Amino acid sequence: SASIQTAPAKEPAGVDAGEAAEKAPPTEEGEKADGPKSPRRWRTADCEFTHSGLAPGSGPYRIEVRAVSPAGLLGAEASMEASTAVAAPGTVAGLRARLRPGRMHAAEGVEGEAVAEMKTGDVDVVRLEFRAPTFDGGRKIESFLVYAVEESLEEDKADASKQSAAPVPLCDVASTDAASGGKLEPGGMCACEVSVEPNKEYTFFVEAHNGVHPSVLSDPSASVFVPARVPLPPREPPEVFRVEGGFAAELRWVGPLRGGGLPLLSFKVGVLGPGDMAQGAAQSSGSSVAREVNVSCSQAMAAAQDSSSAIRWQPPVPVSDTEAVYAARVDGLQADARYCFVLAASNAMGTGHWSRPSSPLMTPLAAPPAPANAVATIMVDDKQRVVVTVSWDGGRAQSGSCGAIAAFNVLLVPVPPLGSPAAVAAAAAASGGSSGSSCCPAEVVIRERVVVPSGKTQGRRFTWTAPLAKPGGYAVEIVAESAAGQKSLPVVLTLDVRPEAFPMQDGEVSAQAPQWAEEPVLVLGPAVSTEDTRFGDFEDGGAWMQALLLWHDDDPAHKAMQAGSLSRHISGKLETGVDVVCSYRRPGSSTHHTAVLAAGVTASRLQVALPSNIPMSLRLLLRTEPVDLTMAAKPSAKRSSKVQSEPLLLMMTATSEHLKPTWEVWARQTVGGVPPRWTELPELYNNILEAAWLEDGNMAKVQFELSERNVGENGGGCLLPPGHYEITFGDERQIQASVRRLGMGGWTAKVRRTVHDAAGEEAEMPAVSAEDMCVICMERRRTHAFMHADTGD
Repeated sequence: SASIQTAPAKEPAGVDAGEAAEKAPPTEEGEKADGPKSPRRWRTADCEFTHSGLAPGSGPYRIEVRAVSPAGLLGAEASMEASTAVAAPGTVAGLRARLRPGRMHAAEGVEGEAVAEMKTGDVDVVRLEFRAPTFDGGRKIESFLVYAVEESLEEDKADASKQSAAPVPLCDVASTDAASGGKLEPGGMCACEVSVEPNKEYTFFVEAHNGVHPSVLSDPSASVFVPARVPLPPREPPEVFRVEGGFAAELRWVGPLRGGGLPLLSFKVGVLGPGDMAQGAAQSSGSSVAREVNVSCSQAMAAAQDSSSAIRWQPPVPVSDTEAVYAARVDGLQADARYCFVLAASNAMGTGHWSRPSSPLMTPLAAPPAPANAVATIMVDDKQRVVVTVSWDGGRAQSGSCGAIAAFNVLLVPVPPLGSPAAVAAAAAASGGSSGSSCCPAEVVIRERVVVPSGKTQGRRFTWTAPLAKPGGYAVEIVAESAAGQKSLPVVLTLDVRPEAFPMQDGEVSAQAPQWAEEPVLVLGPAVSTEDTRFGDFEDGGAWMQALLLWHDDDPAHKAMQAGSLSRHISGKLETGVDVVCSYRRPGSSTHHTAVLAAGVTASRLQVALPSNIPMSLRLLLRTEPVDLTMAAKPSAKRSSKVQSEPLLLMMTATSEHLKPTWEVWARQTVGGVPPRWTELPELYNNILEAAWLEDGNMAKVQFELSERNVGENGGGCLLPPGHYEITFGDERQIQASVRRLGMGGWTAKVRRTVHDAAGEEAEMPAVSAEDMCVICMERRRTHAFMHADTGD
């Protein structure tokens, strides 16, 4: 037989002597051992022995085995140590759940109670109460794991599969935090709080864990419905940017897509001011909000993604999948005032609280007052020049501070008389008619800035004088400009200068400008040779068309003068002829070029080879002196001429199909409130811009005015609102053409030029890569070796 003796080798960690005595196995007589080290002995004739009844997780125990002879003698000792396995703890009982009313932002104000690792933000709090298991499985319970079955009342039946049918873990709570008084007793009361999302129904389960095994899930609690509510405000106040000269504000912020358990529908932008305001003025009641602006979530997200906006804002922290970047605009801010802005989100339940105020925004000084008592007079100066003299007062500000007036901007613009071809073309464009391939004359516009010394205008009268080149109608516009760059409303004076106001010069001949024929271009076919193109050093190797240009010596409408009108008649036909000048741009070139196709042409026609796919502006310049055959014709003759025709805009394909250039503006503000988009200018202004782009070159500026008659449906679909505009041409490489709306509330946007065929589709133009251009000037093609005139390379 064998003698077996067992005894605990040592007390388990964290178990006192009393607990070890209670867990010690009983003796053979069924009595408890005297202590944790009391040995127990058995005898067996087998080589195996099993002892049951030990507590789970107890030990380690020392086991000694000795052989016993029939004579009762004991052999040598063989020993080992062993422990019992830890079992799963008992089940949590008595689980109850209830909603804590008015508790949001789960971590707020919870002291002395178990606060799980809750989600922060737009959540509510549910309190769970339960009893700890009476059996810990041989090891102390370390934590409780809270599970829940969520059921969203907002989901459709088709999305029922997305709802959690099985319990999902919510949080883990330490046993010492959950136990009452911080010490866990078997069957003792425990409690914890968990954060949940609104507009959902929850059923909770609790599981005990002793660090080795979890218990079985408890019985489910009664269902708890967390109702939907108004959303919380955005976490951070909006970022504010000054736009439109400082009298409007652009707001950017990051906000959630949902709030209060429902999708967000809109935001309210509260305007605090004008005036001084504290940083927390609108935190609670919002009583300091002077004005509210509503913007839907879809509009706010679309505004934030507007690529044409000059504002480039990046959120300070990454935007999560449940958030979005929003934008809004607040107009109508007063001058010289201080504003702050707050936000409030709205869902189907209503509107939530205001957010924290933004950083203050200071608006600039008000625009200066418009000039007053403006008067224009026509007289002849001591140099026998006809001049216009304009005088005005500085004006008086109505309210607020506008600062000192730094200067006055004076603009003199010729106005075509009623019945003239330019006026007829302008009227046709205003009514939606077609003006053909020509536009009104590019008259000389005089601009001058009259500086105000020391910025004082009160009690002073200002005077400006400019010479006039010829009789006709003129408009004088005067605008005051402050030191801060703000401009007043314009004051416009109209003049009608009669021919008799100009003194008679000795030998003067009144000449009418030549006019293009009704069909000014006849294409005869492909050019036989391009060597005699009269375009000078033209290296583009595209197709050339032989064309016949036709014109009249003067305007036929002037031959039938009204009876009694004052005019000066030609004393004979001019024999000096006209110069035919062409302004064009080569493919891939960023500059304009000018060539004299013919000089001193006395006939009313000219046959010439013209290139295809090249935009051209042709003009007829009346010569004032005979042609010098010993001198080569130069393009500068156009600049010195005083009498010239309207520009003939021409662009043809290799198959003689006429192409139509179109100028489009990115309309940041549109008629009818449609979203920003590219809009085509009326045809009259298209022709003016095309001629200026070809003749004046890069960085040139063209001003025009849109009235209510030539916008919207009346202007061929132009969406720009009425007002004064100025377009600045770029170099098509580094600087893009742009448009600026003048006056109060002005803005800046991009301009582009496109070419369409006869069907209205965008034409494919030949592309010229930068690698094919000269490395010095980037204008001439790299077709052959030559010495560059600018650098000698």
